[in-house]
Amino acid sequence: RGELAGGMIPGYHYHRRKLSVAQYILRVQQGQLVDPTLSMQLRNGFRVRGILYNHLTDPRSNNCASLLVRENKQFLANEPVPKAISLRRARTQRIFPGLSRAIPAQPLNGL
Repeated sequence: RGELAGGMIPGYHYHRRKLSVAQYILRVQQGQLVDPTLSMQLRNGFRVRGILYNHLTDPRSNNCASLLVRENKQFLANEPVPKAISLRRARTQRIFPGLSRAIPAQPLNGL
């Protein structure tokens, strides 16, 4: 269906005294600020869907990351799933039992 990623925001440390993480990400998305990582990801088709708090240990980003989604425009929802993918998913869920549960992210108002 697409890709889901946690995107680092290393340029946030320059603005942390003036802006919250949400404000910073919104301004990068609007093109008012440039972040070395997030700006590139946005140019490559990712869209911000939220903020991941305490996602990583990175003081530059206040330990936060952006929740990014890039949808596959060629995905057909009614198309049958090949067996190989279903088997791989089943094996992954046996190895990592909690993988099938979604981890809630904080919504980013205005995005």
